[in-house]
Amino acid sequence: MVPILGRYGPFLLYGYTVALAAGILLGLALTARLAARPQQADLTRTWFDVFLLCLTGALLGGRIGFVLGEWAYFQERLPLAWRIWQGGLSYHGALFGGLLLLGVWAVVGKRPFFSLLDLFTPAFVLLHGFGWLACWLDGCAYGRETILHGVPWLDWLAASQPDNFGIIALRYQTQLLGGLSAAFVGLPLWRWARRAAPGALFLLSLTLLSLTRIPLTWTRGDNVPLVANLRLDMLLDALLVFVSLLLLQYRVSFRRDHMAKPGEHGE
Repeated sequence: MVPILGRYGPFLLYGYTVALAAGILLGLALTARLAARPQQADLTRTWFDVFLLCLTGALLGGRIGFVLGEWAYFQERLPLAWRIWQGGLSYHGALFGGLLLLGVWAVVGKRPFFSLLDLFTPAFVLLHGFGWLACWLDGCAYGRETILHGVPWLDWLAASQPDNFGIIALRYQTQLLGGLSAAFVGLPLWRWARRAAPGALFLLSLTLLSLTRIPLTWTRGDNVPLVANLRLDMLLDALLVFVSLLLLQYRVSFRRDHMAKPGEHGE
């Protein structure tokens, strides 16, 4: 946990901000490279504007989701609600916010929504991993307390780590496991993506990331709202798996039924 990397006069350099900014910049560079490929020629002139639009929606949605989840704290500290640079974004809020603005932009302008999703998928998976790194530096999404079992592969999952209040205990390394899961999801998909139907790359990535997040909820020690004694984030991930699999089946079937039509782009 390194919440503050340095001080520069009256300004503090937060580890959370640095990790998140690094993920955004690397995602931007990766998307720029993908957008320069000949098969993405129709998106070359618009991808940067859409990237900024999705980023704006993700930051706003992520912060709103975080504040609502911690409303007991923020209702008496409203001026702190928009201090994103100090840490505090909801993954699901960021995902829904980015998708919402992208969907509105695509519908209003009659643009290829699913092709844009695929273009931004590598950046999405990369930023997902850097989000876990940001939480590791800040102490958010910390693991719950555990004990040593005397089994090497199981005890590797635990380490002396703080929560977001700085209280050190033997905890599951939830943030590290989350970051590794993003790497394992992202690496095998790129070669398959060239043969996939538009939108399939994003939907498969979202399915796999959500599947890896569900077991991680059992290792987390941070407080989230409960629904029927189940963590809300686990229920949202389960819902994402269900919806994304349905849409993935639809996109693959759509591509198979229309691939022979001239001028068909699968949108």
